[in-house]
Parts: sequence; structure tokens; C-alpha cells
Amino acid sequence: MTSSEQDYVKAIYELGGHEKLVSNKSLSEELSVSPASVSEMVKRLLAGNYIIYEPYKGISLTDSGRNKAIQVIRRHRLWEVFLVEHLGYNWDEVHEEAEMLEHTMSQTFEERLYTYLQAPKVCPHGSPIPNLDGVIEKRNSFSLQDVDVGEKIKVVRVKDDHELLNYLKKLNFKLNAEYTVEDIAPYNGPITLVSSNQSMIIGREASKHIFVIRQGEE
Repeated sequence: MTSSEQDYVKAIYELGGHEKLVSNKSLSEELSVSPASVSEMVKRLLAGNYIIYEPYKGISLTDSGRNKAIQVIRRHRLWEVFLVEHLGYNWDEVHEEAEMLEHTMSQTFEERLYTYLQAPKVCPHGSPIPNLDGVIEKRNSFSLQDVDVGEKIKVVRVKDDHELLNYLKKLNFKLNAEYTVEDIAPYNGPITLVSSNQSMIIGREASKHIFVIRQGEE
């Protein structure tokens, strides 16, 4: 399977294609490629039995496609853990490196890296890492934009987006930190969070991509 094909099955999975139909348009937007490129890749993935295509409805992954997507996702997130924990990268610097490295490892190397890192559960952004059997632990988190004033929350995941991560780094916003929602400005305004040693204001657009749980619900 080529690196481009791996990128596509991973994108289909992340758009929900292991559970529902994904449109060509959403895939085009996710990968920043032309509709014609998507159409051509759909033909290749169909030939490889990685996807099911329903005309005018969308794409879903076969079992083979799902397994490959999970493997690529695991490799990507393992590399992110390695880069942050052992090479001193920041969480906003690892995505592009991991995108390249995820395509260049054997199964043996993958298994040894997983063991060396002591079977990590999540990547530096809080996204779950599938274990070697393809099992993914799910957490009942919800978007920060859906909190209420006075709620006590814990940050468990942030979207792996460079601009967002850089913005949060400047605020000294950290994964697994606990906050109280002090204020939500009207008219879709920003959210003010406080902890024992800091106060910060999070823009509403950013809050859509930050995922939390209520303290004590782990």
C-alpha cells in the first residue's frame, strides 16, 4: 500500500468512515486535494478492497481498510509520543514529522517502539493510541464550547492542528490540566478558565476543538 493510499484510508477513518459514509467533498477538504484526485484514489482503493463506494452517497472502509487505517494512526501517534518524550519536540511541532515517519516503519519496528514507549494510551494531544490488537479506548469527553459557568473540568484532548496548538502553547494551556469555568461571554464570546495559579481566556472558535471531561468522571 502506497503512502498516499495510507493517507487516504487514515483520513476516511478520522472522518468517521469506519462507522458511516464519508463524502468525496469532505475527503477533498480534509486532505486539501482536488475532487479529481479523490475520484482517482477512490478507484485505486476500490481495486485494493480497502473501501466500499456508494455512488452519490459516499465512502466507507472495509475491514481491511479499517485495519490499515488503525495501523497508520497508531504509527503516527507513537512517533508523536517518541518525538515529545525523547527528542524534546513541542506538541505543535510533531505532526509533520510523524506524517513522514508513519510510512517508513516495519511491523517489527512498530511493535518494538510500542513496547519501548511502554504501551502509551494517548498521543501528546490526548488522542487515543490503538493497541497492537487494534483496540481503541474511548473516553466520554465533550467540547469545551458546551461547558457551563461554574463547571470544573479536565482537559483530555486537543485537535492536532498546528495553529491551534501554537495558540494554546502561548497561553500555557496544558493537557490534563484542571480548570473551573469562570465566565462565558454573551453573543458567542470567549470562555474564561481559572485554575489555582492562572486565568486564561479561550476564543470560542478554539473551544470547539478542545475536549474535556468533568472533574471526577474519569
